[in-house]
Amino acid sequence: MTDKTDQELIDAIQRGDQDAMECIYNRYKSWIYSLAFKCCNNHEDALEITQDVFRYFFKKFPGFELSCRFTTYIYPIVRNKSIDLIRKRKTTENLDSMDESKYAANDSRSFENIGELVSELSEDYREVLLMRFISGHSLNEIANKLNIPLGTVKSRLHNGLNKLKNIRK
Repeated sequence: MTDKTDQELIDAIQRGDQDAMECIYNRYKSWIYSLAFKCCNNHEDALEITQDVFRYFFKKFPGFELSCRFTTYIYPIVRNKSIDLIRKRKTTENLDSMDESKYAANDSRSFENIGELVSELSEDYREVLLMRFISGHSLNEIANKLNIPLGTVKSRLHNGLNKLKNIRK
């Protein structure tokens, strides 16, 4: 099977040949991994991108016609999946690195007044802010303790901090 051209393998995959699918995977997994690694400089991320690329390719596969080299077709998929992962990681890191000092009052309000400001927030925002900045919990810990998705924790934290900022004005 390894002596077949990419077009022959793709034709075989369209007929349902699992061996051809495995052959395409084995033929290009190292190339995709190395390209992904160049983009993200992280072994685990490169493996995740490699899996995502093949998952995407085989999901979109029905009706696929190879009109160029396989690497020419797959390169933008690898690039886009890498960019998506980097953006996702960057957003998570930015939210993880937020601290209350960015939003701290620059005026003459005392620490006690901050408690008054926080009490003006809804329970959802107040709970997440207190767990994050007073108790020092990570975003994942907050999500687990409150039994809510991580994305909800991030949005409540972000929106709560913005509301605090607006309240103090």
